[in-house]
Amino acid sequence: VGEAGRLWINGGKITTEDSERAIFSRGGVVNIDGGAITKNHNDITDNAGGIWAHGGELNISGGSIDHNSAKYGGGIYTTLGAIVNISGGTIAYNTAAIAGGGICNDHPSYEGSQIIVEGGVIDHNSAPNGGGIYYKSAKSLDISGGTIFNNTADENGGGIYVTNSTMNIKRGEITSNTAKTGGGVAARTWCTIDLSNGKIESNTAETSGGGIAVDDRSTLNVTGGTIKSNTSKGDGGGIVFTGVGGTYSGLYVKGGEISENTSARDGGGVAVIGDHYQV
Repeated sequence: VGEAGRLWINGGKITTEDSERAIFSRGGVVNIDGGAITKNHNDITDNAGGIWAHGGELNISGGSIDHNSAKYGGGIYTTLGAIVNISGGTIAYNTAAIAGGGICNDHPSYEGSQIIVEGGVIDHNSAPNGGGIYYKSAKSLDISGGTIFNNTADENGGGIYVTNSTMNIKRGEITSNTAKTGGGVAARTWCTIDLSNGKIESNTAETSGGGIAVDDRSTLNVTGGTIKSNTSKGDGGGIVFTGVGGTYSGLYVKGGEISENTSARDGGGVAVIGDHYQV
């Protein structure tokens, strides 16, 4: 799909054989409100099993992107400032060998994409990092609705992994995800995470941060929402914060609810390793 192009998908099924990916959009607009993009396996290049949005817009209000695979972005891969709006539909059972089982944005500079999740379901996706979503961008990942659940990561961020980014959680649910670190959310290296509403519940971490794991010069601001019933087999059932000090990292809890979280070691609710935090 070229820069002046428009693609509407509201039915049918797209499955390819011996192809790099099902859909490639270079600056165009792709609207999906039905149908299925399914069982596409990118064994030729690294990026995108289902859709590669290289600039332009990708609007998802229905349909299914499922059972696709690639090294990066099993379901969706975004670059070059693409704007991704998710208000409905399902992104499920996609896998990535390296990052972003459901969705992957791996460009930290001006090429980064903005992802806006207002609805829909992102579930049962898997990757080593970012089972549901892997996000690395100078722009922002905004969660104001939808459900991210039952995704898995072998390493970081069962539901969401963010790095060098800003993430705003205003509503929605991040539930029942699993990872080694950061069952629900993992944030690393120059991140700012703002939780003002929504639910981070019933996530599990093998080592630390059942609900949220934050470290390496990042900031977590909790002003609302619920972090509840998360489990860590190590530290920080609800939150684990590993700070390196200075003015570039901090944990600030000024509202919301952190309850019924458990850990096998320190900090059933919150574990702080390092300094510069405020409760």
